[in-house]
Amino acid sequence: MVADWRATLDALRKCSDVGDGTVGYWGLSMGSIYGLPFVAAEPRIQVAVLGLLGLVGPTRARLEADARTLTCPVLFLQQWDDELFKRQPVLDLFDVIASPDKRLHVQPGAHAAVPPEEFQHSVDFLVKHLGSCS
Repeated sequence: MVADWRATLDALRKCSDVGDGTVGYWGLSMGSIYGLPFVAAEPRIQVAVLGLLGLVGPTRARLEADARTLTCPVLFLQQWDDELFKRQPVLDLFDVIASPDKRLHVQPGAHAAVPPEEFQHSVDFLVKHLGSCS
């Protein structure tokens, strides 16, 4: 899947309205399962928002190995009462992320109950690291 995401990024970079500027990644839950390996492998990704994911199940070994090589700034979101990913496996994943600039935001609530202000904070985090899109 990493090769597919890289090919997509290559194609996007050729679009005149995208260009070759800075690139960030935003993906929660399944977006982190697919995205974390891509972000870890792709040096053009300079910042990431990930989360709603823990070290469990068949993806555990891959995610743990990739997280150990993930060095771009990361904002990681966790829902304290997440019914899909219990607290400790989520914290375990956050702990192995290698980035010296990683932040964990925890909010009360279920997996799909991320508050709107947390989405805005994730946009602010990306803009801080990438610069304005205008």
